[in-house]
This record gives sequence, structure tokens and C-alpha cells, in this order.
Amino acid sequence: GDPDELDEAVAALRLAAAATPADHPRRAARLASLGAAPQLLAGQAGDPTPLSEARTVFAIAAATATAPAGIRVLAARGSGATAETAADALRAYEDAVALLPMVSPRTLARGDREYGLGGIAGLPAAAAAAALDAGQPQRAVELLEAARGILLAEATGPHGDLGAVHAAAPELAAEFVRLRDALEAAELAGRRAAGAAAVAGGEPVEETLADADAAARHADLRRRGLAARWDPLVERIRAVDGLGGFLAPPPFAELAAVADAGPIVLVSVTDRRSDALVLGPEPSVRVVALPALDRAGLLDRIERISDDPADVLTWMWDRIAGPVLDACAPGGRLWWCPVGELAFLPLHAAGPADGGPGVLDRVVSSYTPTIRALRHARRARPAAGTGVLIVAMPHTPDAPDLPGAAAEAARVAELVPGARILTGPAATAAAVIAALPDHPVVHLACHGRADHADPARATLLLHDHAGEPLTVAVVSGLRLDADLAFLSACETTRSSDRLADEALHITGAFLLAGYRHVVGTLWPINDRIAARLTDAVYSDLTDSGRAAPRTERTAHAVHEAVLALRATYPDAPQHWATVIHAGG
Repeated sequence: GDPDELDEAVAALRLAAAATPADHPRRAARLASLGAAPQLLAGQAGDPTPLSEARTVFAIAAATATAPAGIRVLAARGSGATAETAADALRAYEDAVALLPMVSPRTLARGDREYGLGGIAGLPAAAAAAALDAGQPQRAVELLEAARGILLAEATGPHGDLGAVHAAAPELAAEFVRLRDALEAAELAGRRAAGAAAVAGGEPVEETLADADAAARHADLRRRGLAARWDPLVERIRAVDGLGGFLAPPPFAELAAVADAGPIVLVSVTDRRSDALVLGPEPSVRVVALPALDRAGLLDRIERISDDPADVLTWMWDRIAGPVLDACAPGGRLWWCPVGELAFLPLHAAGPADGGPGVLDRVVSSYTPTIRALRHARRARPAAGTGVLIVAMPHTPDAPDLPGAAAEAARVAELVPGARILTGPAATAAAVIAALPDHPVVHLACHGRADHADPARATLLLHDHAGEPLTVAVVSGLRLDADLAFLSACETTRSSDRLADEALHITGAFLLAGYRHVVGTLWPINDRIAARLTDAVYSDLTDSGRAAPRTERTAHAVHEAVLALRATYPDAPQHWATVIHAGG
């Protein structure tokens, strides 16, 4: 906060940049640091003069092809933040978004890819804001899609874009399927080997650890070799007439078409502006300015949500949900697509302080991490089977008991005769994974454990969770054609602020695995409340046990169950605002 020290920093950074040869691998990083210092100085002193130097050095660093991709993205963001015109800012942010595939190449291990993407937090919202400043709301939507859910899109895209490739180039399609499946198998093997190495590390037998480490290294080498073939194969496919957009972020027209069943609302916040972008079935975007929404207030409410959820619901209504619903006057279904930390908020439960009609009284809400994820959840797929799998953990090693889980499982089994039940020692990760392909509906009544530091390690606690955890990384590696995952567990939709746009949480993992509908939670839920919610939802889906689960009604069934809980506990939103529906 001391201008004199900032002046000194600028002088030192100038010397460092001048002393660094043009071909030095760290020159771009030093230029990016030099750009950031005058940017801070200008902000403190109110003098725009230093920004000229910042713009110059940011542009040089962003254009340095030999620099690390993360540094180039940082510099391009700096160019956008210091640009003189809206058009210049938009071009700079577009350059930053275009570099994102280089930040997270497939040749890196999954954890390293997640770390790289964590460094771009805030970029999607900033890029969208620049597009809106330039009067291009459709481009704002495209940039939000291109910059968010990158790992999600990689996993879902190859399953939805192959139809045209099969028709135009069947040999390339077959080669792509073989490579895709081999890569997914190698990544899953690598995660399992790494997990085994971590477990063996706590054992006294050094041979066990050495074997696990060797298996992990072998899996990593195989994955790297396969990944090196990915980009060249994609380029060969894109060279075929009509396939130039294969696996590329879709244009606005394709994104808007996904809103045919109801509005999709993207909400973003930056230090400069906050907006909701509402997509309807028509090829246009309704921009709803949210001037009362600021990032400092958002972060404060996220911190306070567990202590005073009622205040947060009112705050969301006044600043986000109320203006959105007043502007687009929707009825029926609505999909929330929150950007960044907004994903931590229960937008579906917002309501006015006077107790008047809120979101729950006006629309049936669902969530989607991206528009492409929603399109993926709706795609036509063959039925996976006819059964229902119930996994219940009333007693879990090294975790508190869940007395409501047994009653919950019994009630689901009563409503769905013939359901398969895995409980106690039989409910292992391997047993559940093996059973999932034959059961299009799975109900899990167990503990959920989020991991803020490493969201991919968030876990559903089964009997063997200490040695073979059922994590986000494991579930997201599955490839299923399934209908409903009901996650009656705590914090299944909790991620980290750095990776909020990647949907790295348990709910997102089941969407990624291939479930059309996922019921999850934003924070802990009482197991008796969970049992009551489960009874209401399955009673609706099965017509009180008289029919097989009609999973297409999941969003409505969850909505009605949450309304009933609100009526019972009007002053305790922590019991009902936590429950969400995600997917189609």
C-alpha cells in the first residue's frame, strides 16, 4: 500500500527486464511482473500514465511463443485489464481464452492439469465482461463456455461429436474411439496406481511401496504416450470437409438451442460489472444488469451462509434472482449456470425478506456447470438396464453413524421392489463401481466429504474409504448411460474457489460419468431430513410404489419435496436450501 515502495518495485523490475535476454525462458514472467506493478501504481495514485508501460510489456509477454502458457495467459489478462478501448480489451481476453488448452495439455497428469486451470480463476467472468462492454453479448456466452468446464468438455465432447465423424470418415472415427478409450483407461489406471502408492506409503513394507510406485510410473508413461497422439489425430479429423469444428467450443447458435426446454441463466460477477445472461429458445441473449451485486459482497455471503442462511437467501433475491425473474418472467423450468464462486450459492432458494413469492414459488430450478454439460445430459442414449441400486452406510469405519441411512434405504427398497442393496462391508468402492452399469438409478445414503484443497479427492465414504476411496477422480472416469444418481450425502456440490468453474465436485462427477439427473447438496444435511426428502422424491417418481421410477420427473419431484420441507421448517433454510437438482 506504499506508493514509494511500488515506485521502487517498478524501478527494480525495469532493471530485471532490461537485464534479461530476449530469448531467456523467464523474460515473459519478468515482463508480466513489470506490467502488474504499474497497474497497481495507477490504481493507487489515480494516474493512468503508468498503464501505458503496463500495456506495452503485457503485450510483449503475451506474444512470447516460448513462454509458459500460464504466463502468457496472465499477461493477456493484464492486457485486457489495462486496455484503452473495449475492443482492445476483448481481443486481449480472447487471446487469453485461446491459450487455455496449452495451460492444461493432456500430456500432464490430471492433478497437474487441475493445478494449471486453478490459476485462471476469474478469467471467464472477466472475458465475458469485456465482451459485454464491447456490446457483444453472444460473444460473452461463447467465451464463458470456452473458458469454463474445460476438463468436463474434454470428457463429454468426444461422446457427443462423433456422429458426423462416423459419417464422413469412419476410419478416423474408429481410430479416435480406440485412442479415447485407451486414454480413459490409462488415466483411470494411473489414478488407481497413484492411490495405491499413497496407501502403501503408510505401510512398513518397502517392497509394497516400490511396487505401487512402479505401477504408477508405468501408468503415467503409457498415458503420456497416448496423449501425445491426441492433438495430431484431432487435427486430422478437423481437416476433413465439414468437420472443422470437431471438439471446438460450439458457436452461439448451438448453445442457444439448448435453451429450448426453458431459460438458461449465466450469472457472473467481476470488480467492474455484474450481469445475468439469459438464453431462451430464440437466437438472442437478454442481458440483465446486476448493479447491486459486487464480488466483495458475494465472498462475504459465501462465508456467512452456514451461520445466517436466511440473510443470504434475501441478499441473493435482491441482487440476483429477483432482477432475473422480473426481467425474463419465466414459468416452468429454469437452469442456473453460475460462474465462479457464484456456484457456491443456492440461487434456487432465494426469496424476499417479507416472505413473498421467491424462486421456489415461480420456477422449477436446475443447475448445470456449463451449457455443453446440459446438452450432454440430454443426449439420446441407450438404456443402461432396468434396476435400482441402493447403497447405504448407517455405520462407516472412522466416521459417525448415520442412523437415518438404514431407514432411508428400506423406504427406497419398499417403493422400488427388486432394488439391489449394498450396505455395510458389502458396500465397497469396487462393488459399487461394478454394479453401476447395470443400474440406471443409484441411491447413495452415506457420508460425503469435500476436499477444498484438492477437489478431485472429495469422497463418498463407503466401507473401504480408507484404502480404496470413491472419489471425484474415480467417478468422473466412469462412462455410463444412466438416468439418476441421488446423492443423499453432505457437501456433494462443494468445490474450491480456484476450480469452481470446472465443477470438480461429487455432483459434477456423476454428471460427467453419464447421469442425466443428479440430486446433490451444497452443504451438510441432517440424515433425518435426508430420509424425509428421499421418501418424498421416490414416492413422486414411483407414484407411491405403483410404477418404476419416472426419472424424467426428477427436477419436479425434488422441487416439490423442497417446498414441503420449507413449509415444515420455514425458519431453517439450512434444512432445505442445500438440496439441488443438476442436469437435464
